[in-house]
Amino acid sequence: MVRQGMTCLLETATPAHVTLARRSDRSRNLSPQTAEERKREQVRWDLVNRVRAEIAAGIYETEEKWEQALDRLLEDTDGR
Repeated sequence: MVRQGMTCLLETATPAHVTLARRSDRSRNLSPQTAEERKREQVRWDLVNRVRAEIAAGIYETEEKWEQALDRLLEDTDGR
């Protein structure tokens, strides 16, 4: 389907241009993300980098963290 105003562009476009135009048309039909959805998808790079550095230094896993993880696991499995 050719939209008015796009006819000239599509007649002279290479296959790559046509593909981009089609993708652009499809993306307009997608529902816009809410601010909440965008916020959930954001990566907290400061946290990722800090944890990576702690793992590399061998200080990420502590006895306190292991105990907390085991307590949560037991809580999760007790209810099932």
